[in-house]
Amino acid sequence: PPRAGVLSLGGVMDANEWDATTDWIALWKSLSSLPDADRKLRLIANELCRPLLRPATDPVFHQLFTMSEARVRGEVSGDAWDEWEDLYAAAEAAARAATTVVGRAIAWTVVGLGNDDHKLGRMVESLLHFYGCLAAIRAGVLQPDESVAEGRGLQTDRSYVTGRDETGPRVIAHMIREHTPNPFHPVAFSPSWRTEAVVGLARTMYESRDFAALPVLADALDDAGCDQPDILAHCRGPGPHVRGCWVVDLVLGRA
Repeated sequence: PPRAGVLSLGGVMDANEWDATTDWIALWKSLSSLPDADRKLRLIANELCRPLLRPATDPVFHQLFTMSEARVRGEVSGDAWDEWEDLYAAAEAAARAATTVVGRAIAWTVVGLGNDDHKLGRMVESLLHFYGCLAAIRAGVLQPDESVAEGRGLQTDRSYVTGRDETGPRVIAHMIREHTPNPFHPVAFSPSWRTEAVVGLARTMYESRDFAALPVLADALDDAGCDQPDILAHCRGPGPHVRGCWVVDLVLGRA
């Protein structure tokens, strides 16, 4: 696991800061030393992008996202890699052509799911702009269909700044911790805890993407003898939880 030496905006990161910080850059960088880091970071990036697909009308963004998911599963090679390159170019063109503030924010965020794993951090940075726009919409400062020209000056608005600098980092930090246990507190998972009830609950949640039963999973793990507080606390935490939840992956042997 990483040693307590990862620099954050507040100094040197340790186990307690990992649990509490919204400094997503430090969290993101701390994952780079973990095994299979590229796959883990892309999985996180995909889940951060998933909610943006609903309002994205151009099919190319959905196709690019589907290819990024295939990358996580290790299914991209040969001709599929070339197809990904073409999708990336088409998505870039669509992003440049976007005429609304929100549409452009969504487009450039999803474009970040191109085939270069080392640029995923830029996608997350684009997501901050989206959360700024979302906060401005909720404050009535920005209309969902407002044009790029009409939205000039938005980045100085207080609601936008709050969304970009507070809400966005908080969402990103949560998603990183949703997918990754505290690397400064390695978690031991006993195979004996994989009872029929535990595995059944985990599999149902994974397949349905409905994680409302995570507190029930905590109880089942407790009954099976699980004595790891990090595991039980994560299951009983407020969420939101998504596919890639590190506890569910541990139970299913996917971690």
